[in-house]
Amino acid sequence: MTSKERNEVEDHIIKTAGFDQTTKGYQAIKLLFNKNEWDFWLLLEPQLHQDLAIWLQQIGLKVEIRADKVNLTEDAIIHYYSSVMGLKAEPREQEKSYWERYNIIVKKD
Repeated sequence: MTSKERNEVEDHIIKTAGFDQTTKGYQAIKLLFNKNEWDFWLLLEPQLHQDLAIWLQQIGLKVEIRADKVNLTEDAIIHYYSSVMGLKAEPREQEKSYWERYNIIVKKD
């Protein structure tokens, strides 16, 4: 998943909800996509965020709702991108091992 695809999902959700830049919902969605979580202990309006999390699940974004926070995973974003938006996400790159990263940096022959 690229950042472009991630931003498309974020914009699609904001457009679906009808939020503009002055609404609390817009700021909440931006925060969720920037931090990948809402921690209820740090939020001024946790009930708003709980309601938004339930709504996000209803429209197809599979966020993980816990008692103290809401988590957004990359798998949930990819699922939304493919199933709800009907687009195909780019395949993920496999994480390189320590040795592969070391060889890239040092460029040993």
